[in-house]
Order: sequence, then structure tokens, then C-alpha cells
Amino acid sequence: MEFKKQLKQLKKALASHPTKPQPTTPPKDSKSYAVCICRDSKGEFKTLYPTQLEALQQANLLLQTKGFKLKTYPCPDTLGWHLTKS
Repeated sequence: MEFKKQLKQLKKALASHPTKPQPTTPPKDSKSYAVCICRDSKGEFKTLYPTQLEALQQANLLLQTKGFKLKTYPCPDTLGWHLTKS
């Protein structure tokens, strides 16, 4: 009987936690960006830009300063945009 009680408590605890990290949205006046669950080729979390315009501005900055040619694409996980080399 004790086992069933503990199992029920465990299921309740697991159900209250999301199965994946929940994306956060930066404040409107903030220049910090949220992170979604998408990862780059090195396994690090990708930067999530709230708008395509902000992603394009970052892509243009990286082109001018580092010579990186990047494109924008919508995040498949949440609302926002990412940059890609391809």
C-alpha cells in the first residue's frame, strides 16, 4: 500500500513539471534575449530573437563586423527567430 501512495505522489510531482524548458520572453525595454530548447551544432542553446527584424539586425551586424553571412528562420519550438549559416 505504501508503494502505491509513493507512486501516486511521484506521478503528481512529475505531472506538475514541464517536460521541456519553457521559453521566456524578454521585457519590451530589454536587449537581452530568451533561450528556447533549440541547440546549435555544438550543442549550445540558440539565441531566440523576439522579432525577425531584431534577428536581421543581428545578422547584419555580424556580417559587417565578422564577415558571417547568416539568414533568419522562425523557431520551430516557440515564437521567435533564429540565425543560421545555411
